[in-house]
Amino acid sequence: MPYNQLLNACYTLKECSKEDFPSNGTKYVLGVPNAMEYHQVPDVSTETYIFENNDKVLIVITGTKDFDDLLVDLRIQEEEDSVIGTAHEGFLTSCNHIHEYIQNNITFGGRETIIIGHSLGGAVGKLLSMKLRIDRVMTLGEPNSCKKKRIVEGTEYIRVINNSDIVSRIAFFYNHGIKDKHETVIYLDRNGKAIINPSRRKVWKDILIGKILVIFGKERAFDAFRDHTLNSYIHRLSDVVKAHR
Repeated sequence: MPYNQLLNACYTLKECSKEDFPSNGTKYVLGVPNAMEYHQVPDVSTETYIFENNDKVLIVITGTKDFDDLLVDLRIQEEEDSVIGTAHEGFLTSCNHIHEYIQNNITFGGRETIIIGHSLGGAVGKLLSMKLRIDRVMTLGEPNSCKKKRIVEGTEYIRVINNSDIVSRIAFFYNHGIKDKHETVIYLDRNGKAIINPSRRKVWKDILIGKILVIFGKERAFDAFRDHTLNSYIHRLSDVVKAHR
């Protein structure tokens, strides 16, 4: 599994999430040998940056940062889309703004195209991938976003769930959009191990043991929220990368 790429994606997301991150410029991205020009997608509350060079297009969509993002999260009513079908209205609206901008301003031209997103950004990125030709989608702590599970040919999906992260399990009567055998799920358990495509029973057993240990003071409380933070994903994936060296 591309654990290094996932960790690099986390660091890129963290950089873009900084309050003082410029809206455009040129920078080196971890895991990419050549510098990439980038710019921020305007007029969308879900902060989105597009990095590109001769070889790659990297679409980076950050998680919930402010009150405007929270309003996007809370617009949970159903909205119909001609391509996606029934979806979370807030996520779909952001997806459509970003999609329109890309259609009018970016030419992929056979370059490798990757979407990375955390939380809200993961859900929006997942929907966006259903409307564009994307090579790889990597999401962290992605909440459910649409009604219908589908197969998107030619796109590799990797969804990372950090232990008891509550946001990745919020349903809102939706699901994660891709049929199970066509998406790789990486579950980071409470011991820092990465389990690929675990059974539901195995996941809930791991979480339950963690809750029991909290009662006896052996583990921290409120991990359901702490495990959702980008810093927690970085910490857990760093441990996985070290273990696989």
